[in-house]
Amino acid sequence: MKKCPDCFFYENEEQALFCEKCGQKLIDADLTSQKEVKEHNLNLISTSYGEFVTADLPLRFLASIIDFILISIIHTFLSSRTSANQAILFYVMLILYLFIFEGFGFGGTIGKKFARIEVRKDNGAKITVTTAFLRSISTMLIFFTFFGGFFFIGFSKKNQGIHDIITGTIVVRKNR
Repeated sequence: MKKCPDCFFYENEEQALFCEKCGQKLIDADLTSQKEVKEHNLNLISTSYGEFVTADLPLRFLASIIDFILISIIHTFLSSRTSANQAILFYVMLILYLFIFEGFGFGGTIGKKFARIEVRKDNGAKITVTTAFLRSISTMLIFFTFFGGFFFIGFSKKNQGIHDIITGTIVVRKNR
């Protein structure tokens, strides 16, 4: 069943091209509604895999805060059981967390799932394990630039951070 991008509540047959209730042209399930794109001045980009709305800075910041809290809780638990350098342990945990959740079919971290966003390649394809690894390593640039690489998202045409530009990725909104 397809959900209409305009009225959201009416279920349409999978092969339907137009909503039976309101007549709106149906779009791919991963897309945000065309009405919402226009109303909220969202950044819609076209790729070889379809059209996507990129995730803006506040949405990505929310996801990052959730991930940071989760990693901090795990770090606190592990740090009491090891004599390893705490900063190195935290960075290794962050890299592994990003790599595992973004690289093995999840499309994003727990924070990204909560914020209804996911990581994709520039062309709209799902990211590969290699891309996820490189992206998790390049995310460290955010810390080393005092979060300047993260706030670059607010000024980039595709809402990309430095780590996204390096790895050829975008973060997109999922359909609500």
